[in-house]
Amino acid sequence: GVTGAGVIVAVIDSGIRPGFPHLSLDGSVIGCEDFVGDALGCSNFANGGHGTFVAGMISANVNFSFSTASPFRNAVLAECPACFADPPANTQIPMIGTAPLSSIYALRVFAPTGGAPTSRILAAVERVIDLRQRHDAGLPGGVKIEIVNMSLGGSTVFAGRDLFDTVVDMLLTTGIVPVVSAGNAGPSSMTVGSPGTSVNAITVGAASLAHN
Repeated sequence: GVTGAGVIVAVIDSGIRPGFPHLSLDGSVIGCEDFVGDALGCSNFANGGHGTFVAGMISANVNFSFSTASPFRNAVLAECPACFADPPANTQIPMIGTAPLSSIYALRVFAPTGGAPTSRILAAVERVIDLRQRHDAGLPGGVKIEIVNMSLGGSTVFAGRDLFDTVVDMLLTTGIVPVVSAGNAGPSSMTVGSPGTSVNAITVGAASLAHN
């Protein structure tokens, strides 16, 4: 029963690719700012797809329809008959995010080719803090951002104390919960990336085991 209704999540990533129904049908994206400056802007079909994918994992809310002849539909029917939204016809498969009624405020820091300088990511984090502080002070242009998602990071030998970590700590003092990826390395010591190493971040990782 927890749907994220009324909650605004900032997604610092590659911006948004418009027109994807899992986000567009219910107007999930309420704001989008560009920090790259490459003329593509925050919402563009040419942007990297990672930010749209992440936003969907948070706020997707749509039913996709498939014909009874669809191989995908029939595979889902065989493996997960309870996954359909319209039994007994079994032609509609919902795509539901972890907080399907939440709203997304996207901040684009990655160009289509990948990485971003530290200064650009820090500018986006500071913008999130500014938007929340303006809201709390009742100033024009404020946005009540309560969560920020950063599926990004880099290696660090100063876990909990490097620049990214301390800036993420500032998010929590502003009333914003930081959710950060652990990174794509492991399994060994010192493989969690910063700012996932912040003592105040909710850091999310996954396991890819050989037998799976």
